[in-house]
Amino acid sequence: MSEILDKLAESDDEIDRDLAAVLRHWQDARAERGLKRNLGYEPRDISSDGAISVISRRVLKGSAGFEDVDPQQSYEAIVLRHSNKFEQDVVAAAELRIRNGSAAAHAFDAQEVRFLIKSTSPELFGEPGVPQTIEAWCGREAVIPTFVSDFRFGEPMIAKGFRSLIWFHEVTKDGERGNGLSAIVEFGPPDAERHATVADVHFFPHPVGNEVLEEHRNADEMIGKIRGFNHSRIWPVTQDTISLLLTAAERKTRQISELNGISDAPFDPENIVPIEETTALRGVVVRQFQAAFRNNLLSLRPHKCAITGTTEVFVLEAAHIVPYATGHPARDRPENGLLLRRDIHKLFDDGLISIDPDTRKVCVSQRLTDPDYMALRDILVEDKVSKTCLQFHYDHFWG
Repeated sequence: MSEILDKLAESDDEIDRDLAAVLRHWQDARAERGLKRNLGYEPRDISSDGAISVISRRVLKGSAGFEDVDPQQSYEAIVLRHSNKFEQDVVAAAELRIRNGSAAAHAFDAQEVRFLIKSTSPELFGEPGVPQTIEAWCGREAVIPTFVSDFRFGEPMIAKGFRSLIWFHEVTKDGERGNGLSAIVEFGPPDAERHATVADVHFFPHPVGNEVLEEHRNADEMIGKIRGFNHSRIWPVTQDTISLLLTAAERKTRQISELNGISDAPFDPENIVPIEETTALRGVVVRQFQAAFRNNLLSLRPHKCAITGTTEVFVLEAAHIVPYATGHPARDRPENGLLLRRDIHKLFDDGLISIDPDTRKVCVSQRLTDPDYMALRDILVEDKVSKTCLQFHYDHFWG
């Protein structure tokens, strides 16, 4: 181990010398935690593949150990100090990890929607007044805005195509006044002039505007930044920010439904409009709204399963009492939701576990024979949920 470190430290290449310093720092950090100084296969890989190749692989894979060291003594820091020597996707991954930390970077990579474009129809499509219809948008060429300088690490992430929220400026610009948060769009890969084709689009029934940005500007850092920009830009946004915006869009749809006198009765046939996942983007939209629904319930309820009492947040899911797929306008109200452990959620959706709307006690189908599930019978559910919604679910219970 010391031989390869000495060789790197004495190299004429500045990257080699920086790598030697980083590896020594890592060993010191391990020793401080009572662990053995050990570089594993790193010396072998560096000798055979070279420093740049090894650093690039580790950064792209988000290798473990980042949180245990000084970020400025990391592979990512080496990449940013010598960015001209590394591929663009490696630099982007390093910037994301340095900025947000390892866990946040992994979470961002896993998101199905990662960006928000704030623009106007003339800037995005080259003409004003493009109708907000699937026919008018799909196949149309758009000009993807540039990132604000602090967020240019997102550039390689859009190269192969991407999904983005679309926000049209509400301030009159280029002779047009936009509606705010209007759609989720799937774009194809941008060309050298940043032209990309709209592959699919989902429009929000009732766009939300600057009142949402104003309401949450202090609670969400990215919303605070986006609010202050009236230029055409693309922004990377976390799942929390997306969920906050989609919750606001759902709330507005619900409020308008109430003003229009749509009944709350989930079993009213007029209110059942099945949602069809006819394209990949439709499936993404459904999952995005479900994630927003979960975040909303977590902000309102104790972080535990309403039936088992499990407090491990990572296994808690947001269950719709009246199923999401019914398309009922009030389906995402908190009173139509329960936080349930993952396996309980599946049984609840399958009608094998329900809740008596009169007693609020758990009912378990005779089809379930496992003692752990049978023991849940007659547990009192204390969450404040709609009796009407419980009745709808109970009517479909496999007793």
